[in-house]
Amino acid sequence: MLESKAVNTPLDNSVNLSNVEGDTWDPKIPYQELIGSLKYLAVMTRPDISHAVSLLSQYNNSYTKLHWQYVKRVLRYLNGTADFSMKFSKNNSKLTVFTDADWGADKKDRKSFTGYVFKLSGGSVSWKSCKQRTVALSTTEAVYMALSEAAKEAIYLRNLLFEITGEFDCINIFNDNQSAQKLACNPDFHDRSKHIDIRYHFVIDAL
Repeated sequence: MLESKAVNTPLDNSVNLSNVEGDTWDPKIPYQELIGSLKYLAVMTRPDISHAVSLLSQYNNSYTKLHWQYVKRVLRYLNGTADFSMKFSKNNSKLTVFTDADWGADKKDRKSFTGYVFKLSGGSVSWKSCKQRTVALSTTEAVYMALSEAAKEAIYLRNLLFEITGEFDCINIFNDNQSAQKLACNPDFHDRSKHIDIRYHFVIDAL
């Protein structure tokens, strides 16, 4: 794959992998080994491939020829972005997090994906992309669940920074769903939100 043609994105969203059917491809193909290597890279220095790797890793025991092609697409993306890096600068910027959710992304079980990234001094310091444990009934609920996961990580990082710097600052959490934001700020239960698992209301106490 060193001389493969580069692509601009690690994943092509036009194909729904959850609906792909067919016999498991050649067991001699190192699908699981390649996923493991990509996971190491995604965890260490490449948050831009985290979602693609998380999605493709779900098919470790049921991959087809199409799945294998999409794993190789990630390698083609890495081949074209080998010079990408995370740059940190000395400034007074505070820890900030951006979070979102892809509602009902998996067409088979209809579960959503949670994603967040923490930025500090111009670079990413923590990130995550994973499938949510339960089915969200709306975009608001999916983003609200993502906010809860981001809040837990924010508390950990804030305490870590306090041990290092002695400063105890508030962390801004950004999302693109006003309904989820209002739900987090308003502890009252409503007909459309009272079914949400209590574990996700953790974000209310974290404000």
